[in-house]
Amino acid sequence: MTRMIDDLTVEEMLAAADDVAGDGLGARLDAIRHQATDGGIAVTVDLHGKLVGLTIDHRAMRLPAHELAGKLRTLTDKAAEAAVDEALAVLGTVCADSLVAELAAHVR
Repeated sequence: MTRMIDDLTVEEMLAAADDVAGDGLGARLDAIRHQATDGGIAVTVDLHGKLVGLTIDHRAMRLPAHELAGKLRTLTDKAAEAAVDEALAVLGTVCADSLVAELAAHVR
């Protein structure tokens, strides 16, 4: 029995796209990194939104802890959104627009 796209996890959809596209798609997606900066803070995330780089300069170190935490969260979210947008663009080069639209609906 064929599963409907609504029954698949995002990871299963990406694996299916990798199967269709052949070698290289997974590596292209794994290589995605995005950075967001503001007020002496720079965060870099991977496609999964995982923090893979962080720079906090002296200006940001003077912020109250709650304000610094809020900025870190905001920047991480911004970078993660950009990473997902790039991933969807990469998938758009090998998948039907309808599949990319379905993926976008599931990850946003």
